[in-house]
Amino acid sequence: MAYHNTETTRLIDTDGTILNETDDLNLLNQIIRRNDSAMLHQYLAKFPRYALGTGETEYYDPFWIAASVGSTEVLRVLLDHYNFSYEADPSQIVALDQREFLLLNVACDHAHLETARFLLGSQPPFGAVCAKDYHGGTPLLSAAASLQHLSFDLELCHHDRHGWIRDRLARGEELMHLLLDKGACASDAIVEVRDNRLEPRNTVLGRAITRASYELVRRLLDEGADVHARQQYYGNGREVGFPIGMYTNDVTALHLGSLFWNAEGIRALLDHRHNASNDHDYGRENENDDLFTCRDSTGRLPLHWAAGGPGKYDECLLLDDAIVPRIVNTFQLLLASNPHTINDLDHQGATPLYYAVGGHAGCGSLHSDLPIRFLCAHGADASLLDRHGRTVLHALALHSMYGEPIAPALLDLLVEHGADVAHADTDGNTPLHLMARNLRQVEAARYLVRLGADVRARNAQGDTPLHRAAVGGIGPLQNHEGKMESVTLASRIRAHDEMIAAILEGETRGDGSSGLMDQQNKGGVYKKPARYKGKGKGARLAIMN
Repeated sequence: MAYHNTETTRLIDTDGTILNETDDLNLLNQIIRRNDSAMLHQYLAKFPRYALGTGETEYYDPFWIAASVGSTEVLRVLLDHYNFSYEADPSQIVALDQREFLLLNVACDHAHLETARFLLGSQPPFGAVCAKDYHGGTPLLSAAASLQHLSFDLELCHHDRHGWIRDRLARGEELMHLLLDKGACASDAIVEVRDNRLEPRNTVLGRAITRASYELVRRLLDEGADVHARQQYYGNGREVGFPIGMYTNDVTALHLGSLFWNAEGIRALLDHRHNASNDHDYGRENENDDLFTCRDSTGRLPLHWAAGGPGKYDECLLLDDAIVPRIVNTFQLLLASNPHTINDLDHQGATPLYYAVGGHAGCGSLHSDLPIRFLCAHGADASLLDRHGRTVLHALALHSMYGEPIAPALLDLLVEHGADVAHADTDGNTPLHLMARNLRQVEAARYLVRLGADVRARNAQGDTPLHRAAVGGIGPLQNHEGKMESVTLASRIRAHDEMIAAILEGETRGDGSSGLMDQQNKGGVYKKPARYKGKGKGARLAIMN
């Protein structure tokens, strides 16, 4: 990043306001983001060199900024200035084709259709549909990514978030059709060497299937995209079962379409398979590589991915009236030909129901329990254990820290389908042990007690649920509008008192002789001081001493 003397970097706005440039060129940045070509002309007349620098990273490069925010008029001015300056003295400027990005790819990454049209229509063009950037990506791969990664630009939306999303997706689709019309290759992929062979890391189809329409998916398939291609998926920690910073390999387009509940895209995949018209495709149909039963590197079927869903951040981008048909249609398509996969296990021993319970416990969606109810209605077995000995009730408790309070009806549903409220996992934790740590789930803990959860049960550390409640917490909640609801100290204390009271209800339901408040774990901690006789706040303070 270049630094400058702010005393000599001043402009006068049209209304007489003095505008000062900063060391990090914030004034230039704002001019670009506002697409203010008139002010940019004035800026360049006084500071002709500032706009030609590359910055410390591409994100500070004026050309990258203009393409990423779709400031087409400003980009036109910058490019004219670049061409004039480069012809005069190329030794003082880093050429655009030597920077670690391509302008067309950047515009496509953010679905800026008009900016892409300008770049392609310039003479000579500032981009080619087959050119690859520093990472091996093409404009079509970038445009496909714009359908998948909506949240990257969501901060630019200041009102009507769902209207912004609809417009963004429409621009992304139109941009992909434009690139295909100009000769872009539907089978483009970013590849890497794995096990001594080249394998795709990302494909156009894999990126687009997340939200693309039926028509676009069919066009990609008709123009050469491989429905069977395996690729990678990066776990960003938003989805259950995808560790932060870890890649899942052997992922198909059907896995990705299922993850985002894109029933239209899935139907296009299946129609293409059924309508295969050449010998190669017929041969693939006879292999054990059936789309429905393809497993990723962790043993998950597309049904597991659909059950887990896109994570609360992406799920909360959907309108409530759009979630129901997307979920129902996706599950119907996946189960229609392979109903026996309803209880298939992955390498962790987890069923699709396990992913449904964990994946939706943290979302503020009004329909967050729909995948769970659908699976239960179609034969899901809630009694099955994963390799850690956990039931779906354990999964529900583990993943609900930042979610809405769990409805008692959901607990009833899981118990009716085989979940055992008293079952302990390999660490000795019952669902109540895990639920007790989540102070937002007081009513769920109380209901587990009423369903028969043992408040006296000890885990491998000698902890009872009351010990776990003593170190419980409550996190901020993201509602379905995407806003974070903060937690006050008073609400934390109140939730703590209520959780302890809920667990102690289980003691009073027995003979009252267990003395929960006097019990220590194996470390001898949380012993109740004699001065505390009651419950509520006194009990809380006693346990924490």
